[in-house]
Amino acid sequence: KKSAAVRALYNNIPFEGVHEVGVHDVAGNKVAETEANPYGQSEDPRLDLVMTIHRAILAKAPDGWRGHTQKENVIKQAIYDILKDAAAVEQIFPIVKAQNEY
Repeated sequence: KKSAAVRALYNNIPFEGVHEVGVHDVAGNKVAETEANPYGQSEDPRLDLVMTIHRAILAKAPDGWRGHTQKENVIKQAIYDILKDAAAVEQIFPIVKAQNEY
């Protein structure tokens, strides 16, 4: 069962260009699709991308980040490192911010 945060990202992430972006781990390294999703190979590039973003946020989110610009920027940078698209980061960040899981 996927979390509410994963569902929210999946339903709202801009997916155009994901094949060019590829799937990266939390360090920004390109990984094989079988390694991208810890829940098993999804055969769904969108889910693989969402799971990569989800894990990056969980790994890098500082405590008490909401409402603190510098801490919020840490999360935005983690997302940018995966998507390489500043507009996409700004589009999904409010969705991330609304999730209690992060």
